[in-house]
Amino acid sequence: MGVVFVEHMGGLRLFSCQRCDTNLTNRAQLISTRFTGGTGRAYLFHKVVNVKYSALQDRVMLTGRHIVRDVSCKNCNTKLGWMYEYAHERTQEYKEGKHIGGTRLFSCASCDTNLTNRDQLISTRFTGATGRAFLFNKVVNLKYSDVQDRVMLTGRHMVRDVSCKNCDAKLGWMYEFATDKNQQYKEGKVILERALITESDGIGESI
Repeated sequence: MGVVFVEHMGGLRLFSCQRCDTNLTNRAQLISTRFTGGTGRAYLFHKVVNVKYSALQDRVMLTGRHIVRDVSCKNCNTKLGWMYEYAHERTQEYKEGKHIGGTRLFSCASCDTNLTNRDQLISTRFTGATGRAFLFNKVVNLKYSDVQDRVMLTGRHMVRDVSCKNCDAKLGWMYEFATDKNQQYKEGKVILERALITESDGIGESI
């Protein structure tokens, strides 16, 4: 039998195969601890190494129908869980693409698609059409309108309206260009209206 070569993710907190201690991933890759598997509690990760994949399977799960592959340890063949290849339900498509972790998450109020986390929050002192609004550095799972020239409370700006990529709900806008120099810190940043998003617990520091 040949030698099995394994990768090592590194990091301060590691997750490994319980049977043979082969490294699989680290805390930086952890998206959610709110899943359930055949043995009970399960975790969703962005990237995992040292695993083998089964053939594709069409499986009905608690959150709907998915195309998945079972995953097992590359070193000892112990079954560990599964990988999502495709989600039939639009609300579950976040599992296939981007998802920001963090200790406090902001999501679309209409469909619960993850958008950003508290680490990306710049300011809570903005106002939108529905009232209070927050300025974020980075937001994912958005669609953008064409550029619009708009006069706002803080001056003239070139902006794009932003909506949820999953359900099309309007969420706020992104600043493309600010005419006034003292407003240029907003360029490339995103406003989310507080009434259109929800805030929830995310990933803590201990399991």
